Amino acid sequence: MRKNRFRIILTLLFIGLSLYFLYPTYKDYQFNKDIKNLTNAQDSAAFFDKYGPDILKAREDRIKLGLDLQGGMYVIMEVDIAKLLHDLAKKQDETLNQVLTAATEQTKTSDEDFVDVVDLKLKERGLSLKAYYGEIRDDDANIKSTLKSEVENAIDRAIQVVRNRIDQYGVSEPVIQKKGSSRLVVELPGVSNVGEVRKLLQGTALLEFKLVIDPQIAVKVMEKINTYMTGGNLDSLIKADSLSKITKVDTTKKDTNKLTDKTVKKDSTTVSSTKDTTKKDITKKDTTKKDTKKDTSKKITKDSIKPTDSNLTGLTDSNGNPLDTNQQLSEEEFKKKNPWFYLVRPQQFQDGSLAWFVREADKVKVQKILDKKEIQDIIPNDVSFAFSNRSTFVDEGEKIYQFYILKKNLN
Repeated sequence: MRKNRFRIILTLLFIGLSLYFLYPTYKDYQFNKDIKNLTNAQDSAAFFDKYGPDILKAREDRIKLGLDLQGGMYVIMEVDIAKLLHDLAKKQDETLNQVLTAATEQTKTSDEDFVDVVDLKLKERGLSLKAYYGEIRDDDANIKSTLKSEVENAIDRAIQVVRNRIDQYGVSEPVIQKKGSSRLVVELPGVSNVGEVRKLLQGTALLEFKLVIDPQIAVKVMEKINTYMTGGNLDSLIKADSLSKITKVDTTKKDTNKLTDKTVKKDSTTVSSTKDTTKKDITKKDTTKKDTKKDTSKKITKDSIKPTDSNLTGLTDSNGNPLDTNQQLSEEEFKKKNPWFYLVRPQQFQDGSLAWFVREADKVKVQKILDKKEIQDIIPNDVSFAFSNRSTFVDEGEKIYQFYILKKNLN
């Protein structure tokens, strides 16, 4: 007995540890079983109120099965490096297209570095990388190093995009790793809807830069829309049963703030550039003065964009008369008098700059109006619109988004 005591103690210890680590899995199984037996919403709410934290804890600590035991989806994705190098080139011609096509075909069956293959293909044609990617004084080695760095950064961004999309889908314990020079391996345990995940992963992400349009031109565009809508029936123009959905950015399956056919393409984020007169750092403290008083010249509050004529300095109505009458209007009066400015509300700061804001509840209405043919006919062809990706501020539970009037092209 004494000879076996150590073995018995060791065996009992391992059994105890096994039961300890298996217990969260057992609890998660029991919780899922109980949830399936719930018959109505009231019982479900009561159950989650009582066991919510325990359910989350058990789900987090349970033993997670891999693809071999749980099943799921195994995906190999490839970053389009040829497209990246094509976009980075200072000039695009048929020779470059042929080189990139040949490099793509060659790297399909090997793990050769794509940039090295492109360099080799160019040299075979008596050219160098500086012909497309550098200046005459640049060294080919430095150009190649820069291009490889761009490719690495693109792959890292692709991994981050894929990870964000998978996290939003809710897959537990996904595996995302780099394979070779341009491929990503994605393992998704427990996935049953293959088509939905494939659609999610195959979406194209594109970052575009847009310039904020000249404020005077922006005002004229907004006045045209307001003039057209003045005297009309706003409620019929934005009839609820015909409202189209706004695709949110940061979000999920589509990375876009698309408003009209004149806006940014799918999976894009509109970024304001040097002419952004709205100055996003609107709540920053004024550190140039010795005192600690906050700079309120750019501070936005819910009350500062409520519908009043006092916010419309410099704007005119359909008859060309100034809107700044300093007359406080009721919300219904303002809506009737300035239907567009009721939805897209201007805010003039102390330095004279003008910004536009939309309540979250009005975003769909704004898109519907901008989608109408009559409205698009009066909007210049080089103008596009976008919402800020995130709300500018939240007051009393209401989110407020900034509304940008942008140049369609950078040219």
